[in-house]
Amino acid sequence: QKDLLKIQKRLPETIIITYVLACLKSILSYPLALPAIIYHFPFFLVNIKTLLSEKSLKLSHRDLYANNIIKNKKNVTVLDFALCALTVPYYEQIAILINHWGEKEARSAYEKQLTVLKQTDAHALKRFQLLSIAIATHHLTDSNLPKQKVKLYCDFLIKFKSNKNNN
Repeated sequence: QKDLLKIQKRLPETIIITYVLACLKSILSYPLALPAIIYHFPFFLVNIKTLLSEKSLKLSHRDLYANNIIKNKKNVTVLDFALCALTVPYYEQIAILINHWGEKEARSAYEKQLTVLKQTDAHALKRFQLLSIAIATHHLTDSNLPKQKVKLYCDFLIKFKSNKNNN
């Protein structure tokens, strides 16, 4: 239990503050992302209360990709927990799906999650949307991204416009 006290916490307040900063850095790094980022900013601000209402935190690896997973016939082992944090639900899931947005399976999984939330929990849907915007924008803060990754994250934000409007 003492080890849990050492794990970083990424509270909704932290996500909100870092989102605002990520917007600025993303626009400076990739001016072409400006329309998508500006489009989402008012929606994010208007719905901050929904994100702040989330009180539960879940353990998130925050660096989960193939090189951090070892699989053999009996076990699956996850490595490198240096970036793990207690954060809001769906964080890990959204980050992975956005990172793989170019793959049909990731898009399909994302759409399925939106559909389930639309049918079951309006507040969770809003939190999912806000996290999606924040995570995609945060990915654009890396000023050394390959052009294909920039296009991928911008494509997500643009595609996300239509998902947000269909609620």
